[in-house]
Amino acid sequence: MNEENSTPTHESTPQKMKIKEALSTQELKTLLSGWLTALEEEKDFAFEIKGHSGYVPKKVLSNNTTMGEFEFKDGEYEFELELKWKDDSAKDSQKLS
Repeated sequence: MNEENSTPTHESTPQKMKIKEALSTQELKTLLSGWLTALEEEKDFAFEIKGHSGYVPKKVLSNNTTMGEFEFKDGEYEFELELKWKDDSAKDSQKLS
């Protein structure tokens, strides 16, 4: 993690957990490479953010669920890729540890 540009966030309630981490260029390359490999090999995408492990099920990756967003206002820009899904088989299947 790049500490000088970092604004880590870790919010947690019984029904919600939100973890953000500023990634170095190498960390971003590793994350995106893992995402691409999971897409190409039709496998779950495993990741780690601030020491918390999680995964995106392969069925989510193959269902065109990725949203791209580009936003700008008053000279400030944002580019975001987002995967969002519900797991019907378990109440809390993400199992962040």
